[in-house]
Amino acid sequence: DAGAACQVRLASLASEISLSRPIYDRLKAIPATGTDAATSLYLKRTLEGFERSGVALDEAQRGRVQALNEELAKLGTEFDTNIANGRQVIKATAAELAGLPADFIAAHKPGADGMIEISTDTPDYQPVMTYAESDELRRRLSEVYNRRAYPANDAILTQMFTLRQELAGILGRPNYATLVLEDKMVDSPARVQQLISDMAAAARPAAQRDYAKNLQVLRELRPGAERIEFWQTRWLSPKVQQRFYAYNPQ
Repeated sequence: DAGAACQVRLASLASEISLSRPIYDRLKAIPATGTDAATSLYLKRTLEGFERSGVALDEAQRGRVQALNEELAKLGTEFDTNIANGRQVIKATAAELAGLPADFIAAHKPGADGMIEISTDTPDYQPVMTYAESDELRRRLSEVYNRRAYPANDAILTQMFTLRQELAGILGRPNYATLVLEDKMVDSPARVQQLISDMAAAARPAAQRDYAKNLQVLRELRPGAERIEFWQTRWLSPKVQQRFYAYNPQ
């Protein structure tokens, strides 16, 4: 795929530039004084980016960093491509399409076997998960949707984790998360974890109220329901909107 190859090449070029001693040395030679504050800050951050990329390493180590970055770019592109090409199809009865908009039903005619094909493509997946009354249909579709590119991507992800850890080690960091967060506003794994914990604590009361409303509606529709399954959440949303807020998203 030309687009994927272009992405890998661009990532490779970016890595080559970030590891270039001649470019770094020229930038490093720019006097820190005599420039305005914004230019000085930009220069400082640019130099820090080169240093974080490994420009100070010896030639052999820089070569290994370049090779790791190229391989990670290829694996990342392959991972995304596998998902994009991981289209799955299930078959449903006409009765299972109850609740779906009329134009959707009209566009999905039964095949020779009397069954209707539903794919994991977005134009199929979203309407089915939102409007189909059949829990069984939504469950089957959501399961194949979430299995796209498995098990191929499982092996790729393992390779990516392994190479990322090696890259972090060469660059003197304990892990890849530490490496990629250093120049971010939330600049360490510990601060990210704290932010997530703080956000979860702040959101939990509202989330619990929302969950209670969703469970109430589910029990009205499915008496005896004990919990909301993941294939029911999108379907419940418009029903809760109608039940509590008199809003019909259709």
